[in-house]
Amino acid sequence: MDPDCYTWEKALEDAWWGAAGGAAFKGAGAAWRAWRGGGAAAAGDWAVYTGVGAGGIVRYVGMTSVGVGTRASQHAANNAAKAAMRYAPVQGGTGLTKQAARALEQRLINQYGGPKGGQLYNKINSIAPKYWPQFGL
Repeated sequence: MDPDCYTWEKALEDAWWGAAGGAAFKGAGAAWRAWRGGGAAAAGDWAVYTGVGAGGIVRYVGMTSVGVGTRASQHAANNAAKAAMRYAPVQGGTGLTKQAARALEQRLINQYGGPKGGQLYNKINSIAPKYWPQFGL
């Protein structure tokens, strides 16, 4: 067996040690994500991405800590319109803190016409408008 391969046994061991460390099953979620190849993001490792639809038009802006590929699969499973889009991280939009990702996501939502209007399928803002000045928006 490949020693670098993350096995089910290793995932269970990691889950057990997470529980033994005082936080019941804290390690189970991270172990499962790593084992399934979902690319569990390290704390503070957020990405901002766009979903591009027909004609190369940006239709969705989002942020994720589980990897753009995983998040794209989730969109595809839940929404037919989003399933047809191509998802990719924006330039300079990876390795961000959650707060930096929210600010970038909101800047792009504003750039593309905002939620519930313009060209986006986004339903809400990432940051409420009354807080935009705090984020330089």
